[in-house]
Amino acid sequence: MAVPSETEQIQKALAAGQLSVLDSATGYHRSMYAHCPKDNHDAPVWRTERSGQAISRLVFRCPACGTEFDAKPDGMFPPLRPAVPYRRCISAAMRR
Repeated sequence: MAVPSETEQIQKALAAGQLSVLDSATGYHRSMYAHCPKDNHDAPVWRTERSGQAISRLVFRCPACGTEFDAKPDGMFPPLRPAVPYRRCISAAMRR
């Protein structure tokens, strides 16, 4: 069975009213984000509009410049970065 593309996974999640995509390899839910059109920073979901249960529109807001913008499902991404264990984050910060 073929693995659905990220865009298909995002469309299914939005149709189900979810703001995250299940990573089948790890079992974690990954929150959606989009790249800011002004400075290309990762921007989280800021506001949602629903049509029944399904999410019909997402508005993202860039944390760096404050720009609010829409993105279509092919312009949204679930983070590809693996989750870093908490203990490892502290250890790396203390080494500096």
